[in-house]
Amino acid sequence: MQSSQDLLKNVLPLLQPTAEATKILSADTYISASLIIPCISVLKEELSTRSASVVAIQCFRRELLCQLNTRFDLSKKYLIAATFVDPRFKTALLTENETTEAVAYLKTLSASRSGSSDTLPVPDDLVQGLQVSPESAETVEFAEPHRGSLLDSVFKKVDSVQKESATNIGNTQFEEKFQSEVSTYLKQPVSECQSDPLQYWKANKNLLPLLTAAARDLLCIQATNCSSERVNSVGGQIIADMRHNLSKTNAEMLIWARHNRHMIC
Repeated sequence: MQSSQDLLKNVLPLLQPTAEATKILSADTYISASLIIPCISVLKEELSTRSASVVAIQCFRRELLCQLNTRFDLSKKYLIAATFVDPRFKTALLTENETTEAVAYLKTLSASRSGSSDTLPVPDDLVQGLQVSPESAETVEFAEPHRGSLLDSVFKKVDSVQKESATNIGNTQFEEKFQSEVSTYLKQPVSECQSDPLQYWKANKNLLPLLTAAARDLLCIQATNCSSERVNSVGGQIIADMRHNLSKTNAEMLIWARHNRHMIC
């Protein structure tokens, strides 16, 4: 029968990588969304390879792995895409299927940012290029009985075909541009581990505009809610019993100043 002290010593090797992963994912001063898949995947491998001769330790390890699987669904597409757009990882930690899912998700996200969930809006100059200018067109006058009847339907159909053609051209251009950006992104070398992903996308916003917009949407996601909990904790300290008459505006201003004091000092 092991003593409590010996039991704790055997538990510590399992808790150490777990504590490290928790600290990494709970921070709010750097990108954390793209770290979820790398950290949790490596943590699972660490826990799986740890030897445990005591039954209690084996049960504890299984419970840890079970909680990781329950709390972190690594199959979520936005997590896979966030890892993909992190220039420190790209496809190094993703399977071929995950890479395909990430590219498809980013394509949908890039298109939706422009106003449509499936396609990008067609530029006005492209539509105008498919139309006949009024100066070159010959004006035809129809008798009043024809208006609003068959000929009206004919011209509506022509207009619909024209718009559909312009949309197809716009979609093709978007497809080509998006695939070109993905290819360019993957050809570039993986960034240093200490580099800031946001600085990378800032430097490449003109070269990779579609991916840059999608990357900013994904990388702003925080891995945990620890940051909001910290704000709530500060709020509880500021809005104390002796200051319960603080207005909403003043309370928000004080909380903001507390978290951004480095910007105003």
